[in-house]
Amino acid sequence: MSETLTIVMNESPSKGEITVLFSGQSQTDKAHTVGPNMFDYILIHYVQSGKGQLQMRDTTYQLQEGDSFFIFPGELAFYASDDEDPWAYRWIALRGSQAEKLLADSGIGPHRPIVRPASYQRLNTLFERIQSSLEQGGFSGDLEAEGYVRIALAEYSKAHEHERMSNPEVRTEIERQIEQAVRYITLRYYSSISIEQLAQQYGYHRTYFSKMFHEITGESPIQLLIRLRMERARTLLLTTQLSIEQISSSVGYADALYFSKMFKRTFGHSPTAYRKEYQVLHVDH
Repeated sequence: MSETLTIVMNESPSKGEITVLFSGQSQTDKAHTVGPNMFDYILIHYVQSGKGQLQMRDTTYQLQEGDSFFIFPGELAFYASDDEDPWAYRWIALRGSQAEKLLADSGIGPHRPIVRPASYQRLNTLFERIQSSLEQGGFSGDLEAEGYVRIALAEYSKAHEHERMSNPEVRTEIERQIEQAVRYITLRYYSSISIEQLAQQYGYHRTYFSKMFHEITGESPIQLLIRLRMERARTLLLTTQLSIEQISSSVGYADALYFSKMFKRTFGHSPTAYRKEYQVLHVDH
Protein backbone atom coordinates (compact mmCIF):
# COMPACT_ATOMS: atom_id res chain seq x y z
CA MET A 1 0.00 0.00 0.00
CA SER A 2 1.36 3.44 -0.93
CA GLU A 3 0.65 6.25 1.49
CA THR A 4 -1.46 9.16 0.24
CA LEU A 5 -1.52 12.57 1.89
CA THR A 6 -3.52 15.76 1.30
CA ILE A 7 -3.24 18.99 3.31
CA VAL A 8 -5.22 22.18 2.68
CA MET A 9 -4.20 25.39 4.44
CA ASN A 10 -6.58 28.20 5.39
CA GLU A 11 -5.50 31.12 3.23
CA SER A 12 -7.57 33.65 5.18
CA PRO A 13 -7.59 32.55 8.84
CA SER A 14 -9.68 34.79 11.06
CA LYS A 15 -8.98 35.57 14.69
CA GLY A 16 -12.41 34.65 15.98
CA GLU A 17 -13.64 32.25 18.63
CA ILE A 18 -12.74 29.26 16.46
CA THR A 19 -10.23 29.36 13.61
CA VAL A 20 -9.55 26.43 11.30
CA LEU A 21 -5.82 26.54 10.46
CA PHE A 22 -5.68 23.61 8.07
CA SER A 23 -7.32 20.32 7.17
CA GLY A 24 -6.08 17.08 5.68
CA GLN A 25 -6.53 13.41 5.05
CA SER A 26 -4.22 10.44 4.72
CA GLN A 27 -4.23 6.74 3.97
CA THR A 28 -1.19 5.70 5.97
CA ASP A 29 1.25 2.87 5.38
CA LYS A 30 1.55 0.00 7.81
CA ALA A 31 3.28 0.99 11.07
CA HIS A 32 3.33 4.67 10.03
CA THR A 33 4.20 6.82 13.05
CA VAL A 34 3.93 10.48 14.02
CA GLY A 35 5.90 11.99 16.88
CA PRO A 36 6.37 12.22 19.71
CA ASN A 37 5.29 15.78 18.83
CA MET A 38 3.87 18.83 20.56
CA PHE A 39 1.61 21.32 18.84
CA ASP A 40 0.52 24.85 19.66
CA TYR A 41 -2.98 24.25 18.31
CA ILE A 42 -5.78 21.71 18.78
CA LEU A 43 -5.54 18.75 16.42
CA ILE A 44 -8.61 16.56 15.85
CA HIS A 45 -8.40 13.29 13.90
CA TYR A 46 -11.34 11.25 12.67
CA VAL A 47 -10.53 7.61 11.81
CA GLN A 48 -12.21 6.66 8.53
CA SER A 49 -11.00 3.07 8.39
CA GLY A 50 -8.35 0.76 9.77
CA LYS A 51 -6.74 0.76 13.19
CA GLY A 52 -4.04 2.56 15.14
CA GLN A 53 -3.04 3.79 18.54
CA LEU A 54 -2.46 7.06 20.38
CA GLN A 55 0.01 7.47 23.25
CA MET A 56 -0.37 10.49 25.49
CA ARG A 57 0.27 11.12 29.19
CA ASP A 58 1.65 7.60 29.68
CA THR A 59 -1.61 6.09 28.38
CA THR A 60 -2.07 4.07 25.18
CA TYR A 61 -5.44 4.22 23.40
CA GLN A 62 -6.41 1.61 20.79
CA LEU A 63 -8.43 3.23 17.98
CA GLN A 64 -10.51 2.05 15.05
CA GLU A 65 -13.00 3.24 12.43
CA GLY A 66 -15.39 5.84 13.86
CA ASP A 67 -13.12 6.99 16.68
CA SER A 68 -11.91 10.57 16.99
CA PHE A 69 -8.84 11.60 18.96
CA PHE A 70 -7.87 15.03 20.21
CA ILE A 71 -4.39 16.45 20.83
CA PHE A 72 -4.25 19.68 22.82
CA PRO A 73 -1.63 22.46 22.83
CA GLY A 74 1.45 21.57 24.84
CA GLU A 75 0.60 17.86 25.05
CA LEU A 76 3.30 15.42 23.94
CA ALA A 77 1.64 12.85 21.67
CA PHE A 78 2.67 9.86 19.58
CA TYR A 79 0.38 7.97 17.24
CA ALA A 80 0.89 5.04 14.89
CA SER A 81 -1.07 3.01 12.37
CA ASP A 82 -1.63 -0.71 12.81
CA ASP A 83 0.92 -3.18 11.42
CA GLU A 84 -1.77 -5.15 9.58
CA ASP A 85 -4.71 -2.79 9.09
CA PRO A 86 -3.27 0.75 8.78
CA TRP A 87 -5.72 3.54 9.34
CA ALA A 88 -6.97 6.25 7.06
CA TYR A 89 -8.01 9.46 8.76
CA ARG A 90 -9.01 13.05 8.29
CA TRP A 91 -7.88 15.85 10.57
CA ILE A 92 -8.41 19.51 11.32
CA ALA A 93 -6.27 21.96 13.26
CA LEU A 94 -8.03 24.60 15.37
CA ARG A 95 -7.14 27.66 17.33
CA GLY A 96 -9.24 30.37 18.96
CA SER A 97 -10.40 31.88 22.21
CA GLN A 98 -13.34 29.47 22.58
CA ALA A 99 -12.05 26.28 20.96
CA GLU A 100 -10.70 24.58 24.11
CA LYS A 101 -13.61 25.84 26.22
CA LEU A 102 -16.20 24.37 23.86
CA LEU A 103 -14.40 21.03 23.93
CA ALA A 104 -14.06 21.14 27.72
CA ASP A 105 -17.78 21.86 28.03
CA SER A 106 -18.33 18.74 25.92
CA GLY A 107 -16.26 16.68 28.35
CA ILE A 108 -13.26 16.47 26.01
CA GLY A 109 -9.75 17.31 27.20
CA PRO A 110 -6.25 15.89 27.68
CA HIS A 111 -7.69 13.59 30.36
CA ARG A 112 -10.36 12.30 27.92
CA PRO A 113 -9.01 12.59 24.36
CA ILE A 114 -11.08 9.86 22.65
CA VAL A 115 -14.69 10.16 21.45
CA ARG A 116 -16.83 7.81 19.38
CA PRO A 117 -20.16 9.40 18.37
CA ALA A 118 -23.04 7.10 17.51
CA SER A 119 -23.50 8.89 14.17
CA TYR A 120 -19.79 8.92 13.41
CA GLN A 121 -20.37 8.56 9.65
CA ARG A 122 -21.69 12.12 9.67
CA LEU A 123 -18.32 13.33 10.94
CA ASN A 124 -16.65 12.06 7.78
CA THR A 125 -18.99 14.25 5.75
CA LEU A 126 -18.37 17.26 8.00
CA PHE A 127 -14.58 16.87 7.84
CA GLU A 128 -14.85 16.57 4.05
CA ARG A 129 -16.90 19.78 3.88
CA ILE A 130 -14.41 21.60 6.11
CA GLN A 131 -11.64 20.67 3.69
CA SER A 132 -13.74 21.72 0.68
CA SER A 133 -14.44 25.08 2.34
CA LEU A 134 -10.72 25.70 2.83
CA GLU A 135 -10.07 24.77 -0.80
CA GLN A 136 -12.65 27.39 -1.75
CA GLY A 137 -10.52 29.99 0.04
CA GLY A 138 -11.25 33.56 1.04
CA PHE A 139 -13.23 34.91 3.96
CA SER A 140 -16.35 32.98 2.94
CA GLY A 141 -14.42 29.71 2.93
CA ASP A 142 -13.00 30.45 6.37
CA LEU A 143 -16.45 31.31 7.71
CA GLU A 144 -18.01 28.22 6.16
CA ALA A 145 -15.29 25.96 7.60
CA GLU A 146 -15.91 27.40 11.07
CA GLY A 147 -19.61 26.65 10.71
CA TYR A 148 -18.96 23.01 9.87
CA VAL A 149 -16.52 22.75 12.78
CA ARG A 150 -19.23 23.93 15.17
CA ILE A 151 -21.58 21.25 13.83
CA ALA A 152 -18.85 18.65 14.35
CA LEU A 153 -18.32 19.85 17.92
CA ALA A 154 -22.06 19.49 18.48
CA GLU A 155 -21.79 15.83 17.41
CA TYR A 156 -19.00 15.28 19.93
CA SER A 157 -21.06 17.00 22.62
CA LYS A 158 -24.03 14.72 21.89
CA ALA A 159 -21.75 11.69 22.27
CA HIS A 160 -20.60 12.89 25.69
CA GLU A 161 -24.17 13.58 26.85
CA HIS A 162 -25.31 10.15 25.66
CA GLU A 163 -22.42 8.46 27.46
CA ARG A 164 -23.23 10.20 30.74
CA MET A 165 -26.94 9.34 30.50
CA SER A 166 -26.28 5.68 29.67
CA ASN A 167 -23.63 5.20 32.36
CA PRO A 168 -25.32 3.60 35.38
CA GLU A 169 -22.52 4.66 37.70
CA VAL A 170 -23.60 7.81 39.50
CA ARG A 171 -20.79 10.18 40.28
CA THR A 172 -20.55 11.65 43.74
CA GLU A 173 -20.82 15.37 44.33
CA ILE A 174 -17.10 15.68 45.05
CA GLU A 175 -16.29 13.91 41.75
CA ARG A 176 -18.43 16.39 39.84
CA GLN A 177 -16.78 19.27 41.66
CA ILE A 178 -13.28 17.96 40.98
CA GLU A 179 -14.16 17.61 37.29
CA GLN A 180 -15.28 21.24 37.28
CA ALA A 181 -12.08 22.27 39.06
CA VAL A 182 -9.93 20.42 36.52
CA ARG A 183 -11.77 22.18 33.72
CA TYR A 184 -11.32 25.55 35.41
CA ILE A 185 -7.57 25.07 35.97
CA THR A 186 -7.08 23.76 32.43
CA LEU A 187 -8.76 26.81 30.93
CA ARG A 188 -7.35 29.41 33.34
CA TYR A 189 -3.84 28.13 34.11
CA TYR A 190 -2.32 31.40 32.85
CA SER A 191 -4.15 33.50 35.44
CA SER A 192 -3.60 33.94 39.17
CA ILE A 193 -5.20 30.84 40.70
CA SER A 194 -5.45 30.26 44.45
CA ILE A 195 -5.97 26.59 45.31
CA GLU A 196 -7.26 27.64 48.73
CA GLN A 197 -9.89 29.92 47.19
CA LEU A 198 -10.80 27.21 44.69
CA ALA A 199 -11.35 24.76 47.56
CA GLN A 200 -13.44 27.30 49.48
CA GLN A 201 -15.55 27.88 46.40
CA TYR A 202 -16.72 24.27 46.66
CA GLY A 203 -17.00 24.40 50.45
CA TYR A 204 -13.91 22.40 51.40
CA HIS A 205 -10.72 22.95 53.35
CA ARG A 206 -7.69 23.09 51.08
CA THR A 207 -6.12 19.96 52.61
CA TYR A 208 -9.20 17.78 52.08
CA PHE A 209 -9.87 19.23 48.63
CA SER A 210 -6.29 18.53 47.53
CA LYS A 211 -6.45 14.99 48.94
CA MET A 212 -9.66 14.17 47.07
CA PHE A 213 -8.38 15.89 43.94
CA HIS A 214 -5.31 13.64 43.99
CA GLU A 215 -7.36 10.49 44.60
CA ILE A 216 -9.61 11.22 41.63
CA THR A 217 -7.12 12.65 39.11
CA GLY A 218 -3.79 11.18 40.21
CA GLU A 219 -2.23 14.57 40.87
CA SER A 220 -2.81 17.47 43.24
CA PRO A 221 -4.33 20.78 42.06
CA ILE A 222 -0.97 22.54 42.29
CA GLN A 223 0.74 19.71 40.37
CA LEU A 224 -1.84 20.03 37.59
CA LEU A 225 -1.44 23.81 37.52
CA ILE A 226 2.36 23.66 37.38
CA ARG A 227 2.35 20.93 34.72
CA LEU A 228 -0.01 22.89 32.47
CA ARG A 229 2.06 26.04 32.89
CA MET A 230 5.36 24.28 32.24
CA GLU A 231 4.07 22.42 29.18
CA ARG A 232 2.75 25.65 27.71
CA ALA A 233 5.98 27.48 28.55
CA ARG A 234 8.00 24.77 26.81
CA THR A 235 5.83 25.09 23.70
CA LEU A 236 6.30 28.86 23.65
CA LEU A 237 10.06 28.49 24.08
CA LEU A 238 10.31 26.14 21.12
CA THR A 239 7.85 27.79 18.75
CA THR A 240 8.11 31.55 19.39
CA GLN A 241 10.71 34.28 19.88
CA LEU A 242 9.04 35.62 23.02
CA SER A 243 11.39 36.69 25.80
CA ILE A 244 11.63 34.69 29.02
CA GLU A 245 9.79 37.52 30.81
CA GLN A 246 6.97 37.44 28.25
CA ILE A 247 6.63 33.66 28.47
CA SER A 248 6.67 33.83 32.26
CA SER A 249 3.80 36.31 32.22
CA SER A 250 1.92 34.31 29.56
CA VAL A 251 1.78 31.22 31.77
CA GLY A 252 0.80 32.94 35.01
CA TYR A 253 4.09 33.92 36.68
CA ALA A 254 4.66 37.59 37.48
CA ASP A 255 8.21 36.84 38.67
CA ALA A 256 10.42 35.64 35.79
CA LEU A 257 13.13 34.44 38.19
CA TYR A 258 10.67 32.22 40.04
CA PHE A 259 9.34 30.96 36.71
CA SER A 260 12.90 30.06 35.62
CA LYS A 261 13.43 28.20 38.89
CA MET A 262 10.23 26.18 38.40
CA PHE A 263 11.10 25.46 34.77
CA LYS A 264 14.56 24.17 35.67
CA ARG A 265 13.07 22.03 38.43
CA THR A 266 10.67 20.50 35.89
CA PHE A 267 12.91 20.03 32.85
CA GLY A 268 16.44 20.11 34.26
CA HIS A 269 17.46 23.18 32.25
CA SER A 270 16.87 26.89 32.58
CA PRO A 271 14.45 28.31 29.97
CA THR A 272 17.32 29.94 28.07
CA ALA A 273 19.42 26.75 28.03
CA TYR A 274 16.41 24.65 27.05
CA ARG A 275 15.63 26.92 24.11
CA LYS A 276 19.24 26.73 22.88
CA GLU A 277 19.47 22.96 23.18
CA TYR A 278 16.19 21.89 21.60
CA GLN A 279 14.76 22.81 18.25
CA VAL A 280 11.14 22.90 17.16
CA LEU A 281 9.86 19.39 16.54
CA HIS A 282 8.93 18.66 12.96
CA VAL A 283 5.17 18.63 12.35
CA ASP A 284 4.18 15.50 10.45
CA HIS A 285 0.99 13.59 9.70
